[in-house]
Amino acid sequence: MKASTEANHIAPEQPAYSVRKWLLALLGTLCLLAGIIGIFVPIWPTTCFLLMAAACYSKSSEKMHRWLMENRWFGRHLKRYQQSGTVDPRIKNLSVASLWISALISIQITSGNLYLAILVVGIALAITIHVLRLPSSANIVERPAAEPSTLY
Repeated sequence: MKASTEANHIAPEQPAYSVRKWLLALLGTLCLLAGIIGIFVPIWPTTCFLLMAAACYSKSSEKMHRWLMENRWFGRHLKRYQQSGTVDPRIKNLSVASLWISALISIQITSGNLYLAILVVGIALAITIHVLRLPSSANIVERPAAEPSTLY
């Protein structure tokens, strides 16, 4: 009799798990959209949002995670960063160049506002330092991918 009473008091865990997966998928999609916006908007980060999207999708949607990791524009870069923590030197150079072009355009558009120009240069400088300090794949031997059973 006692065993049947205890069984009645156990709450099903499936709905809470589904809500968690749904929220992670939603957060992943928002991060993906923010990352895509970052491609076009000056001084808006892209990589961190794409990495967050990959992390959210890995815990919520195998289909979306696979799509993101196999995406023709940034999938291989995400895989490289996930596996070895390195960035392709060409991507670093392209990032820094596009950042400074965008920063200079922003300064030109807002000419006359010295404080805004100083702020834009300061942010661009901080991002440049961060990007250039990331390990390059040319400098580091990539680690082999972990076995699937050791990832979780």
